[in-house]
Amino acid sequence: MAAVAAAGEPEPPTTRELSCRFNGGGWRNTRVVDYGFAIEVAQPSGETATYHFAVDTAPPRGGKAVDNFGESWLIAKVPAPYSLDFSQGTGRQSIQCKS
Repeated sequence: MAAVAAAGEPEPPTTRELSCRFNGGGWRNTRVVDYGFAIEVAQPSGETATYHFAVDTAPPRGGKAVDNFGESWLIAKVPAPYSLDFSQGTGRQSIQCKS
């Protein structure tokens, strides 16, 4: 019998290979891990960036986040088909990912 998570417990992380483009460049296969409270994205440089949602946002649909470099982002998340749209308020950088 499968165990059912109690209400309020975090869901297990979901790893996906998505088609992403960084700053309007070409589309590339990219590893993305959705933890619910944070999203981890493999960067073109080979580094991994983790975007942590602010506690006052609603992560099921995205919200405000800060990456592990201290940069602020807005993230829109669509559950089906799964897609992500990352942007900085000033429009300096963007990331789009789709299934």
